[in-house]
Amino acid sequence: MSPALLRSATTVVATVVGVVLMAGPAAATPLPTIPPDVQAAFDGDALLVAQQSAEDARSSVEPAGRASQPDFSGAIRVEDIHEVFLFSMEFIGGVPTTEPLSRADQWWGGITRGNDVLGVLTVWKPDGGPAEFAGYSGDATMGSVLGGLTATDLLIDDAPTGAIYALNGNTVRPLNEWARGFIAGPAPLSELQKKLQTRHEHAVAMGSDVPRAPGLPIALGAMALTLAVGVVLTVRSRRRGTRSA
Repeated sequence: MSPALLRSATTVVATVVGVVLMAGPAAATPLPTIPPDVQAAFDGDALLVAQQSAEDARSSVEPAGRASQPDFSGAIRVEDIHEVFLFSMEFIGGVPTTEPLSRADQWWGGITRGNDVLGVLTVWKPDGGPAEFAGYSGDATMGSVLGGLTATDLLIDDAPTGAIYALNGNTVRPLNEWARGFIAGPAPLSELQKKLQTRHEHAVAMGSDVPRAPGLPIALGAMALTLAVGVVLTVRSRRRGTRSA
């Protein structure tokens, strides 16, 4: 190889190495899954619990206040189920990492009736155990957002801020107003990391940082365990009575 050609090759290699180093480690994102027991919960007991809970909540308030409560009556179902992920502690701490996400062990699905989106149902697997009802909301907007996610989008719940994101490759986009407070639209994941690092460092300095954990199931977990058993048994009892009649 001639000296000139060798110098050219060396320059190309050095340029490529420099670009790779500046880009940082490639993100190795997990593949989303929907275990059979999670799907079964959405199709059965968890949906029954949400329906009965919403009915009980509506009946416990005055008629004038019922409009603010979700109405899950009739033939409802769950569509557009997505596994939920969290940002890893390394990621929000600004540490270069190939694993920016961790599994939340929870899944969200849109509650629908006919062509109408009514809200969101959450199922989780606490400590890796069987799938259980975790909570629900009448957030029809988020339910519709779930229907717009693709098979390659990863759903991320940044619980401390209420921000919801979708990650596709190395591009992250905001899914609600809380998230748009950090990024206005699709952005490189590294850009969001810098902003989350700033928020994390400020929270630590103020002594107000909180452990990373799924928001809704943690708040409703203990109540859900008791409620789920009671509601499911009640509904099944009613069904048996109907069949006997």
